[in-house]
Amino acid sequence: MHERFPVIFRTMHNAVRRNIQTIGERSGGSVPEEDRPHFAEFTRRFLHFLHGHHAGEDTILFPSILKAAEARPNSDGIVDVIANVKSKQGEHRNVTSVCEELGAAADAAGAGGPLGPVHDAITRLNAMLQTHLEEEEHVVSPKVLKELMTAAEVETTAEALKKHGQRSGGPSVVMLLIHSFTTEEQLDHFGAMPWFVRRILVKQIWARSYRPLLKFSYTKECAL
Repeated sequence: MHERFPVIFRTMHNAVRRNIQTIGERSGGSVPEEDRPHFAEFTRRFLHFLHGHHAGEDTILFPSILKAAEARPNSDGIVDVIANVKSKQGEHRNVTSVCEELGAAADAAGAGGPLGPVHDAITRLNAMLQTHLEEEEHVVSPKVLKELMTAAEVETTAEALKKHGQRSGGPSVVMLLIHSFTTEEQLDHFGAMPWFVRRILVKQIWARSYRPLLKFSYTKECAL
């Protein structure tokens, strides 16, 4: 798990980066009037995912890392790890404010308003998250995790995050994530889901409501 969990974590961050890029590009160009409500829905689904991701970090991941770090005060780099984690928690509060602006701007654009406010908000969000995501990935790296936590502790934390994601996300976030991943990432992350979920719920039921959003997605195919 010391090696596996950082890969999962980076995959989630890549989904954040890809969707920010898409929203930025589309809001900086043109979205046909008939697609504006779908673009607003796509943006809202991204914000739902991002909010849940940060909530999982703040309530599960970061407390687990801080607890482990504070139990090893004499280890190399622990002071930096603690300071970094606490700064990320503070930055999440600032991110939430910009996300609220982005959501309101997307709703207005979906109702026929201008795209400019969406582009302004997503540009500011991108600027805030670029370094933020990189620094989080430095903390959630194999090297740091091996120094701080046992494999069992990492696995327990990863399982708690998975359950949190299932509770807070639901089908709307699952579909966004599937189409935010490469086909290889889809299989790696979701391939263990039961056949009924993958083939019936995902591909036949949930896909219907997501179909109008495919034009905004990083990956149009579903490899499940």
